[in-house]
Amino acid sequence: MSKIKLLISLIIISLVLINCADSNSTTNEPEDINDYSDNISEFFPVNVGNSFKYNVDTLNSSTSNYENLGTRQVTVSNHGTESNYDYFLCDEAYNLKESIFSSFSKFKITENSLEFYADTAGINSLIPDSLDMEISLNLDETFLLVSYPFENAGEWTAYKGSINFGAFKLNIITALGQYVGKEAVQLSELSKTVNAEKFKYSISINFPDINNPLSSNFKNYEAYVWFSQEYGVVKLEGCALFINPITGNKFNESDSNKVIRHTLISAN
Repeated sequence: MSKIKLLISLIIISLVLINCADSNSTTNEPEDINDYSDNISEFFPVNVGNSFKYNVDTLNSSTSNYENLGTRQVTVSNHGTESNYDYFLCDEAYNLKESIFSSFSKFKITENSLEFYADTAGINSLIPDSLDMEISLNLDETFLLVSYPFENAGEWTAYKGSINFGAFKLNIITALGQYVGKEAVQLSELSKTVNAEKFKYSISINFPDINNPLSSNFKNYEAYVWFSQEYGVVKLEGCALFINPITGNKFNESDSNKVIRHTLISAN
């Protein structure tokens, strides 16, 4: 594997936010943080046994219309406590036209955030012994999806990652979250319209040139998530680089050219 391909692979893997990490690390929280965990749970109401089904659509760039790919079923399978925070495990089952597969996701609720675990396991194994340059990665453990109270949070850092090689440090990924406001979301399959809180995510990826480490090649993407107090996540839409990893799907470099939408069609 060439050095530039290796670096690009590392950047891609660092984006894989499928939630299969099982971490026992602790976080030093400032003592003056107010506890908003009950408020967060109100608009993200999940319990073990809850099941949510979504239509999965992709945008046809030629026609500007969405085309259905199949469905995704999310079932909350486990609830526990880790480092004094509640966490939930979810089974993810996809039934798509081209494939049927399953995976799982993991998230936690802290005093002031809703966070999804980022899977960074195995990245170091991609670095061959023959590489004549030491590479180290600095990646966030979780993706901070909601910062509470979100009405006053402004723009927050949802995820970041950097790579060190030689004397240089490069920021390879930064994801910024922002609360947009309230918006009505039509759920046709449920024959109702719900009031939701809308969040925007701006992802910036830097593809470095190993021959010129100080140069930058940024690419920018956007995605949105809608939450309702009745169902939790009712809709996701945007670049598949963001949508796929947080919904238990596999990350693929070609996803940068895809726009994906998940819309709730049933809830139990």
